[in-house]
Amino acid sequence: MIRKPIIETATQKVANVVSLPDGWTGTTDEWQPPAGHEIGADGGEKGDTWNGASYDKPAPPAPLTDQERIDRAFPGSDMSQVLQTAFHEIANKLERIETALEGVPSLGYDRNAPDTISEGAITTWLRNKLKALS
Repeated sequence: MIRKPIIETATQKVANVVSLPDGWTGTTDEWQPPAGHEIGADGGEKGDTWNGASYDKPAPPAPLTDQERIDRAFPGSDMSQVLQTAFHEIANKLERIETALEGVPSLGYDRNAPDTISEGAITTWLRNKLKALS
């Protein structure tokens, strides 16, 4: 089998690459490309452009901007809405944590003065909880 590029005549772009039998000569009684296309010289790959002497490779795509990355990550969404939803989820989790901390009087947590609780008190409480679970 031989590989031959199929070129779209109007644009000179390689539209496809086909495998043809080794003895293929291109006569009219053999396979022919579809209308508007021609068989190109060896070497072209899909997406290349024939310049009359050789194939030009397409330029690599430009790097994505931050906004394009966001649009791909969250298609069809407003990023401010995505961030607002995330903020509300975090706020809800913080509320549950504060409620749990207030439910343990020995920690002395006061949501109006959150710095009153020490890391040591939280660590001790968590250790005791983990010991109780094991």
